[in-house]
Amino acid sequence: MGDVSINMKLEIDLEKLTLENFEEYVNGITSLIRSDVERELLEKVSKAQPMRKLRRSKREKNILKMRAYIVPKNVSLVSRAGIPIQLSTVANSAIAKIDSSRALILLRVASIGSRFSRTFIASAQEDVHRLMDGVKINAKPLFNTILPYESVEDPRIDPEDSSSIYHVRLLFTPKEPYTLTFASRLGGDGRPENLEVVSFVKDGSAFILRDYRDTFPLNRRMMIVRPFISEVKIWGIFVGPRSGNVVEFKELEPIPDLLPDVDERKTGGNCAVKISSNEYMLIFHSVDRHGIYYHYVALFNDMGELLAMSTEPIISPSIGVYGGLRPSTVFACGAMLYDDKLLVSAGRDDEITIIFEGDLEEVLRSLTFLRG
Repeated sequence: MGDVSINMKLEIDLEKLTLENFEEYVNGITSLIRSDVERELLEKVSKAQPMRKLRRSKREKNILKMRAYIVPKNVSLVSRAGIPIQLSTVANSAIAKIDSSRALILLRVASIGSRFSRTFIASAQEDVHRLMDGVKINAKPLFNTILPYESVEDPRIDPEDSSSIYHVRLLFTPKEPYTLTFASRLGGDGRPENLEVVSFVKDGSAFILRDYRDTFPLNRRMMIVRPFISEVKIWGIFVGPRSGNVVEFKELEPIPDLLPDVDERKTGGNCAVKISSNEYMLIFHSVDRHGIYYHYVALFNDMGELLAMSTEPIISPSIGVYGGLRPSTVFACGAMLYDDKLLVSAGRDDEITIIFEGDLEEVLRSLTFLRG
């Protein structure tokens, strides 16, 4: 892609972070927002829609079953100043394998009295064998909110590098809200070293979109992106080549079979997991007109080509599991392989975390391949 002349504005050193330089950083990146490119995204969606081959069913089905759950009272969290933080929510959590027995868990949390939209990210390491039934977690803050109009949301972990973390920052600025995706690398002490906004490049110029949550790596070559096209209020799943955290905009393309159907409000990527040397499993969701979330699976090769997908859900928000802030909401942010099992970590009802488990082979058997 070549060098981008304004790279200095895209990244900030968290080890030297102050309120003043973070304000300057936010002002710099928001000045790079372009809304005119949404028309190009809409044209790509219009061309992709007739190419759809498969139709998803929202029939309640759960290939994955609940293995464990995490509720707010079972999470011990202390600020860097040594002050205990009482939590009201612990949801939309990511999970990734560290080694043969340990998992990295990233939790989207909110303190008591805080709205769900004012969340931040905490981290923990746990023995996978302990992730059964009700789990008690000792966590520490990872990504804090800094500005009074900011929320830090939905962590994701690079499927090929567990030290590379992605998350959303929702900025309710006085001008207008922005939903941006950021990347960060963890140092040897497990703390983030930097913060870099995921950007796009077109004709040598870098820019960002004003709303692109659910954006994270599929692999080292490709990025999953979910832009919001405000003119028609469409959210859908795109894939594009990346160089680090810069995505080539002209090659960013929607995946026809992963665009929202006529009775769906939106679709979006949830997380990716590497299942072989050149195959990657994307867990994605669709939201129906009532706001109910269903999770499916898509299989890609290392070049971002869709090979197969499930036409029935692997996770559905079954009735009676929990009663929280937003019923019938399930939102996964992380997945990992453990022995022959697929583990998926997801928020439930915007309030707790559930870890699901299923046989990887059963998940693969549920896929419909696009080619014989």
